[in-house]
Amino acid sequence: MERNELLYDHYKETYSLHLEAKKKRDNAFVMLCIVITLLFCFLLEPVGVFESIYEMLKSNFSVELPFKSTILQSFLWVMVLYFFIRYFQASIYIERLYNYIEELENCIADNYKIKFDRESKNYENNYPLILNIIHIIYFLVFPIISIIIIGFKIYFELVSKLNLLPTIFDTAIALMIVILNICYLLFINKK
Repeated sequence: MERNELLYDHYKETYSLHLEAKKKRDNAFVMLCIVITLLFCFLLEPVGVFESIYEMLKSNFSVELPFKSTILQSFLWVMVLYFFIRYFQASIYIERLYNYIEELENCIADNYKIKFDRESKNYENNYPLILNIIHIIYFLVFPIISIIIIGFKIYFELVSKLNLLPTIFDTAIALMIVILNICYLLFINKK
């Protein structure tokens, strides 16, 4: 295989990995929104949310929950942490791939003496305002809103002092989530 063909094949494979990572990020984002919403609902109406989830599981899956709502909330905290980890991993991977794809496009353009910049310079030219706003919401507003919701939720868990062990567990998970969000915001803003 010729060097240029090898380079182009590598570019296609890299871009394919990029698209796959975007799907993973988007799926993690949707799941994160669902789980954070459930946690937020527990903040507003804990008994009603637990009863609704209990009834849904019982009627649709014939599953009865042998534990209290605090255990379910702790499970939701773990799910939020998990989906944040998946979301941040995919997002950072995508951001790092942008630079690599640009390098590949420049190399291909130089080798073939053609314009080859669909995902780099061309994409950035005349970048629409709406995409800038979406980017800000996706990469700045969402993590900040998440930190606020998580802060309120853990505050009310600490104030209610329903059960010490789950509260300590939930607080540790919440701190990890906040630290991850802050590190992510620092990473994104550094770029």
